[in-house]
Amino acid sequence: MHRGDTVTFTTPHVVIRGVIDAVGLDTVLVVDDDRVTDVHLVESGAIVLRVVRRARAGGTRGSAASSTFRARLLEHESMPTVELGTFTLPDTLRGELRVGADHVRVRSHDAAESFVPTSSVAWVRVSRL
Repeated sequence: MHRGDTVTFTTPHVVIRGVIDAVGLDTVLVVDDDRVTDVHLVESGAIVLRVVRRARAGGTRGSAASSTFRARLLEHESMPTVELGTFTLPDTLRGELRVGADHVRVRSHDAAESFVPTSSVAWVRVSRL
């Protein structure tokens, strides 16, 4: 797996397909035409990675500040809406993200709040538009 490879990540409930743009300590940033998805690589996470097409060049190193999944979550706090998938629920949570010490909160547009342990978060996605 290298930056620039086209890949699929299969989680228990979602298949994410795109190009690897950056790799961190416990995260992989995958981009497609209109979304950026950070996939959480944890020891207990049920994820299968398949390389669809190898790249000859491409991708970026990323910054030291965004080298962990938690750092990427903190960056997404400034976005008005994120989508968040878990290893345990088939539903995608959508709304405003807040990051705690060991959990995240997603507040939907109808003000419903969902709290998820960070270790259970499989991926977080934002629009590139």
